[in-house]
Amino acid sequence: IAAVAGSVGFPANGSTPERLIPTPVAPVSAMLIHGKKDSMVAYDANAKALLKSVGARESALWWVKAVGAQTTPKSVTSANGNVTTDTYSGGKGGAEVVLVSIGWPGGEA
Repeated sequence: IAAVAGSVGFPANGSTPERLIPTPVAPVSAMLIHGKKDSMVAYDANAKALLKSVGARESALWWVKAVGAQTTPKSVTSANGNVTTDTYSGGKGGAEVVLVSIGWPGGEA
């Protein structure tokens, strides 16, 4: 699957991601693409945005746990430093999780 503003949900009343969505019944690879300066869906708890969702990295780690991937990613940053791609591999059935973090257009990462 691939999701833009890739959050696993919006916690309510202290809910954790595990309580928000069910664990996949079979391993599935996931790509989460999220802007660090997204003004609509928060990248992390410190971001200023309209919607305060579960953060991008926390969402990626939820998927990592769900598919049994390695918790330490291979990280690659673009030459200009504006895009970072973290790949968590080694999941069940070859599943992997990819988090692509981008500096929002016109902003610095």
